[in-house]
Amino acid sequence: TTAGSLALGLCLAGSPGQVRASADADLKEVANEAAVAVGDLLLEQLKTEWLPVPKASLLNCGDRDLLLSGAFYLPGPKNETLSAMGWFDVPAGDNSGSLPMPSDTFFIRIEAVEPSGDDTPDDTKPVELPGLQTREFCARWPALDDLEDLDYFVSEEPDGKFFDREVGLAVPEGCGEDGYEMMPFYQIDASDLDEYDELGIQCDNDGCKIVKASEENPVPVGFRECPN
Repeated sequence: TTAGSLALGLCLAGSPGQVRASADADLKEVANEAAVAVGDLLLEQLKTEWLPVPKASLLNCGDRDLLLSGAFYLPGPKNETLSAMGWFDVPAGDNSGSLPMPSDTFFIRIEAVEPSGDDTPDDTKPVELPGLQTREFCARWPALDDLEDLDYFVSEEPDGKFFDREVGLAVPEGCGEDGYEMMPFYQIDASDLDEYDELGIQCDNDGCKIVKASEENPVPVGFRECPN
């Protein structure tokens, strides 16, 4: 009967208190195993991935402030969208830290700030990275008189026109007015990254070069300091 089956089930399982204790123990064991698994996963990620990958880092050991901008492809419903986004200020003697890039193949441009020495505004000069291919993106020149105004997010629309999502306005036709210009960005591929999936660039007064973490110096560039 139903009652007999229930009584038999209770006898096999034990008293209600025993059943609850057993269930609590099982849940606790499962929770502990899950916590250990999550902890192991986080530990493994921290070893190799403290930020989403890939990343770019700029160590500025020269006398001039530097500005770093990134560009990339974003997948769209019909095709890939070309996008360029923002300038990151890296003062002389400072480190940008690790800046995440949203696609495996990305592009960078570095501008060195050239002080005018008089009442005219400072200017910038592009920094060369020999040996890397370039591709042009529509970008906005940094406002050197207001370092709080370095953000832009220009993407190419399906009709070939450009739109700055940061300010919510269309870019002038041809990307050649109001501070916008087609600029060459250096292409970065997987072969340029180190074992941490980071592009490390170190600059001094003689120029910039790609530097990778290695057995000789395993510290990622995003955590390094300039030599004294």
